[in-house]
Amino acid sequence: MLPENEQMVLHAGTNQGTASIIALIPEQKIGVILYSNSEEFIDPSKSLALEILSIMHETKTGLKKQIDDYEFHEVDSTILQSYVGEYAIEGDIAEIYLTSAGNLKISYQGANMDLDSLNDSTFVASHWFLNVGDIKVKFVEDYMIVTIENVAHIICPSYEINEEYMASWLPFLGDYEAWQRHYSVYTVNEIPYNVVLKVEDDIFALIWPTNFILEPISQTELMILSGPFDGEIMQLDLASGAIYWQTRVFIPVNI
Repeated sequence: MLPENEQMVLHAGTNQGTASIIALIPEQKIGVILYSNSEEFIDPSKSLALEILSIMHETKTGLKKQIDDYEFHEVDSTILQSYVGEYAIEGDIAEIYLTSAGNLKISYQGANMDLDSLNDSTFVASHWFLNVGDIKVKFVEDYMIVTIENVAHIICPSYEINEEYMASWLPFLGDYEAWQRHYSVYTVNEIPYNVVLKVEDDIFALIWPTNFILEPISQTELMILSGPFDGEIMQLDLASGAIYWQTRVFIPVNI
């Protein structure tokens, strides 16, 4: 991202309906902190923070970010077809598809971007109007790896639902309250979160302060896909309908 190979540190997260990100260049003693009262801000905030920090760095040092001069080449259509599908990416879904002209594209959060091939598995994302920065997409077996400005690396598993397991979970869709599993002096006045377990457009998700894309892996287990909790398991208690995960229990409201 930066000239002179300077180090940048970045951290982002969400909590109770808010989102924030901090990005710093310690050597130049500059940084940017962004806050939002909506967790929907977390994904676009990463690109925004990097862009602001890049401008600050250029203003202070006079050094401009070097733009890579990529050399693209054609990829066999059968290889491109193997990448088509849906991928879980930090609480959302990205779709990879082929146009009628045989061009590979990615659709994410309402934006459709071209994927221009560097080699058979690595592509550069571009948009006809928006400056999306340096975004590379690499396909490795059943995963898509998104790299932003050579800084952030997001591992995105392919998303396919086992129809048999999905059917077994349908009776448990609906509203839940999220409580701490273990009571203490800190939970006496606890107010639960309202969460929703739902299927929409064939996407299984838990809508919470942090949205989770879920994959049923058995009749009583859900696996979180992508994001900081990628691979963690939620466990259903068939007798009560409660779902357990980490220190939380999701108690059904009207099932």
